[in-house]
Amino acid sequence: MSFPQAAEIRTRIVRCIVFGVMLAALPLSARTGDDAARKCIGGLSNDYHFSISTFVFLGRAIDQIRVPLPDGWANTQTTFAVEQQWKGERQQEVVVQTCGDGISTHCSTAFSFERGTRYLVFAHGNPPSTSRCSLTGTAEQSAPVIAWLDQRGK
Repeated sequence: MSFPQAAEIRTRIVRCIVFGVMLAALPLSARTGDDAARKCIGGLSNDYHFSISTFVFLGRAIDQIRVPLPDGWANTQTTFAVEQQWKGERQQEVVVQTCGDGISTHCSTAFSFERGTRYLVFAHGNPPSTSRCSLTGTAEQSAPVIAWLDQRGK
């Protein structure tokens, strides 16, 4: 295994551990229900989530692939048809990676997307990734955040 590959694996492991520790520190009530993503870290503003994101967009999940990792686990890459975008390089499609493959999740903060469903996505990094600790959610659940983004853009 080359040094860059080992460094990337270490970075992914550390991200999953950090998110898992933050999630474990929350009361159970803050980790359950439809709005768990908004409570993951607790008290972080929409402005903060926007500032740390590389991409912020509304789009429909149109494709998914399982991406095997060298350690035997897997991540998921979901392709979105972008409908509206507030941050990031303008693209018709954006591919977002999430920890886990929807079958055997190795991260406690994994976010699962369903093909055909519309989502508001807050993604960061290269490749862009997201988790339950971001403001990512279905378009329906995220209506207040979408309204905030629209107002912010004026």
